[in-house]
Formats: sequence, structure tokens, C-alpha cells
Amino acid sequence: SSDNLDIMVIHGNGATLAVQRKADVGKSDLLIAATSSDELNILCCILAKKLGCRNTISRVINREYAEQLQLLRDELGLSMTVNLDLISAREIFGLVQFPSFLKRDSFAKGRVELVEYKISSDSHLVGLRIDRLEEALRMKILVCAVERGDKIIIPKGSFVFDEGDTIAVTAPRSDLAKLVKKLDIANHKIRSVMIVGGGRIAAYLTDDLLKSNVKVKIIEQNPARCRELAEMFSDALIICGDGTSQSLLLEEGIKETDAVISLTNIDEENMLVSMFADYVGVPKTITKISRSEYSQLLSEKGIGSM
Repeated sequence: SSDNLDIMVIHGNGATLAVQRKADVGKSDLLIAATSSDELNILCCILAKKLGCRNTISRVINREYAEQLQLLRDELGLSMTVNLDLISAREIFGLVQFPSFLKRDSFAKGRVELVEYKISSDSHLVGLRIDRLEEALRMKILVCAVERGDKIIIPKGSFVFDEGDTIAVTAPRSDLAKLVKKLDIANHKIRSVMIVGGGRIAAYLTDDLLKSNVKVKIIEQNPARCRELAEMFSDALIICGDGTSQSLLLEEGIKETDAVISLTNIDEENMLVSMFADYVGVPKTITKISRSEYSQLLSEKGIGSM
């Protein structure tokens, strides 16, 4: 890390008193514990708080821990806990609800949404000046940024939309469905989802999808994990097999599914699955990417939302 980033790196166990004192944690405004162990993260935060650190944030993987830590947050000295798998699942679920959007983020405790949408050739936004947008849509929205080719533009009133522009729009959550209608976005309702990879994100996501009456099919290679998923979700179809196999995907009806979500632990596998899904005509593909540098290279390669 010290070779790539302008930061100070200390080698050692962050949950030990000696290492935290060496890092001067006690005089810090914030400690973030983000190891792969919940217990280690919690111990880091407790120790940091005892040393005088003002705020601590702990990454939590186990959902049961996350629920318990909400009750014990003050006693443990935690300012905040973050379950990245749950956050990812909720973001994916939001995209499934409005599949025409490339990205969707919430602000102000969910009251305001920021969405990304790519303008198609038949959109009535093509050729429209931004200062006439409110009149054309008969609703108030804010266009925060426009991505045109390799440029990011903060648009002024005279800006004119063009085919292929990716626009970032913010609006109240209550107006989101109205915005989809006003923009003439084909909001293809997703009734069936194929998930490749049966990890924690897939489990969180399946829970939300089934509650919304969406049919779920999970393809997972590990037989033991398949049995766990089958016990957790009696209404989902669990397939034990290689989700990167095109023949298996075709056999399991990838052409008939409304959305394919690639959630394996290997970025390259996720990208290949999504590209194949796009190739056979799946309306919506969502790809989990761990390495952020891929997102800039692959935005136009048929892997959908990332």
C-alpha cells in the first residue's frame, strides 16, 4: 500500500495494544476496522476507544452480529457498524426494482435518490436543452452530471442532451416511478432472476427478492453451500454446478430469465457470465466487481450495472 498510496503503513496486529499505540490510535479522530474477522474488528474498536480514539467503525460480516451490535453499540464504543454484503445486496435489489437505471444510490435516509440513466436514440431527451427539462417533464429533477464519452460534464442551462449520454439525476424517492414514466423508459418488470454464485450477498439478495414475489434460481458450485441455501430458501431453486458453463446456463433457461446477477468471488468469471447473458438477450445484467479499475474499462462491454 505504501508503494501505491501516500500513506503511513504499520506492520502488525491491529488488535494489539502495542501496535495501536505505535499508530497513535489514541489521538486519532477515527479508527476503521475492516479485516475479514468480525471478532477482530470489534476488538480493535473496543481497544481504540479505551485508548481515547473519538470514533470507531467496524466492518461486520455476520448478520446476526450486526443486529446484536446495534443494541450494544454504546457499551462497545462503536460509532457505526458496516455490513458490506448487506449494503451490496440492497443496492442490487434497488436496481432490480428499476432495471433501466445503471446505478441507484439513496441519500437523506432514503428520501432522495440519485440514479444513472443512459439516453437511447429514441429518447425525447435527445436535442433537449437542460433549461427546458422541467417544462418538458412537468416535474422538478436535478441533473447533477453528464458522462459523454470519456468526459464528465457539469451541465449548465444551455447544455443539450445527446444520444449515448449517461446522466446522473437526483429526485425524491416518491417521484422515481413518475420519473421513469416521464422519461419514457421501458421499465421491464423483473419477475425471474438467475444468480451465479451463492455467497452471503446472494443470500441477502434472495431474501429480499422472494419477499417481492420474484422467482430466484441460484447456481453454486459448492455442494455443501447448495444444501445450506436449499435449507434457507425453500422457494428458491438451487442448482449445483459451474455457473460459468455456457451449456449449463442455457440448460437452466438463461434466455428466458429477466435478470442475471453475477456474484462469484472472481471478477473475471462475473464479467464473462454477464457478457454471455447480454449476448443471449437477457434484459438486465448486474456484475459484482471487486477491483475498481475494471469499472472504467468495461462500462461499454455488455456487463450492465456494476
